[in-house]
Amino acid sequence: MGTASFTAELENLVLIRGFVENTAQSLQADQAAIDDVIQAVDEVATNIIVHGYAAKPGIIDVEVKREGAALIVHLLDQAPQFDPTTVPPPDLTLLLEKRQPGGLGIHLIREYMDQVRYLAMPQGGNELTLVKKHFERRNYLLKVVGLLFMPWLTRKSALREIKVAQSAAQGKPDAGNLGYGRIF
Repeated sequence: MGTASFTAELENLVLIRGFVENTAQSLQADQAAIDDVIQAVDEVATNIIVHGYAAKPGIIDVEVKREGAALIVHLLDQAPQFDPTTVPPPDLTLLLEKRQPGGLGIHLIREYMDQVRYLAMPQGGNELTLVKKHFERRNYLLKVVGLLFMPWLTRKSALREIKVAQSAAQGKPDAGNLGYGRIF
């Protein structure tokens, strides 16, 4: 787990991204998941700086931690309260000329994250929690598909390997692994 505070300036976006990436790597998160989290955090931090603090002085606190199979990032600020989870999704079927400006950043945050939660702080300010499962489903699916093309595996050993992949996807220890090693 790591926690850091940053002044709310656009120049600090690179520091925020670096902090999130380094902390997530130290927590052994999947690199593809880290990339998604960095994109979402960059968008959230930009919105806090540009819209929340409106270029006035302020602080953004960032906490990165792991809970089971999830990488969790909390972003806290003292800007005026704003709940981005209430913003309706944009109508992506409209031509660009007919769309209202803005709203795509929040849409992208939702697309990158498995869960986005907002909490209005009692003393004022905002807490936005981003959740990303870092044991990607695609790794699990690749493993299952790969097992189909390994005729030397017995049905029982293939099912055991699938169980191990499911456990990993859920952030559980290698239940069912009898020490035969990993296939992928």
